[in-house]
Amino acid sequence: MRAILFGMIFCVTTMFASVGVVVSKDGYIEIIRNTRYMLAEKGDEVFENDKISTYKKSRIKIKFSDNTIVTIGANSNFEIKDYVDSLSEPKVKFSFMKGVFKVVTGKIAKIAREKFNLETKNATIGIRGTTIVGKIGTYEDKISCLYGKIKVTSRDTGDSEIFGAGKITSIVQGKAPTQAREITDEDREEVIELEEERDFFSSVLEFLKSSALHAY
Repeated sequence: MRAILFGMIFCVTTMFASVGVVVSKDGYIEIIRNTRYMLAEKGDEVFENDKISTYKKSRIKIKFSDNTIVTIGANSNFEIKDYVDSLSEPKVKFSFMKGVFKVVTGKIAKIAREKFNLETKNATIGIRGTTIVGKIGTYEDKISCLYGKIKVTSRDTGDSEIFGAGKITSIVQGKAPTQAREITDEDREEVIELEEERDFFSSVLEFLKSSALHAY
């Protein structure tokens, strides 16, 4: 009986435990938790199933318990669909349905990469020790890899594209991902202009430049 009671207490505690914390934010940002809306502030905890919406000239960075870092740009939507940081059954599922995002993977991606999944409107993304930047537009998703390797799969056709650092693919509804190509200055500027604050992706651009040099 004690074992059953302990198990129930553990499950309840885990269910309502925070999974990460807001480490920085700018502008107006909402967290939707169940049916409750609240303004995000630095230091706020985030929980499984939270939905986060950013607005004009706003951005937020969240650090999860396994050291995964998610940064969301302006006019974007993000949902923590699944997050379990445990040695026995770790899993992550993040959803990005609008705007710009950056993901730097942490411990879970190292010990159980098949259980670390991202999804956009038109694709699912599998990772291999990765830094990813994506832009989710009205009709097209653009997904780039800055470090490691990713697998982008169409949610409609099941076709996949696997590629490494310094490359980008795009995907629209009902179509396979395009063949990955080198990231161009135009791709970089498109992300920066969407954010409206050039310093947001400055570190990303430096990484891309260094990656391009090392490729030759």
